[in-house]
Amino acid sequence: KRGTALGPSNYIKLAEQGAIMKGFNVMQYMWKLPLTMMGMFYLYMRGKVKIIEHVEDGIESYPLALHKMFTGGHMGKLLVKVVKSSSSPLVSTKDD
Repeated sequence: KRGTALGPSNYIKLAEQGAIMKGFNVMQYMWKLPLTMMGMFYLYMRGKVKIIEHVEDGIESYPLALHKMFTGGHMGKLLVKVVKSSSSPLVSTKDD
């Protein structure tokens, strides 16, 4: 419906219960980033965190990869592998 606000359907209950609803923005915690990065690297080096990549081959798979990105059809980092072709006029094979 036009003019209808979207949000939690029972937010009025918060006031009845004296409860608080609070959101956050990641920019409020940027000061924690260096320590967090060191902690994640430590866990990665110990094998506790694994980096998962989902690779689609060829530029022609880009539309499918884009669809997967928005529908959750992949795990981890989604990449499209584009291979340099020697027959392409945009690629120079001469040594400069």
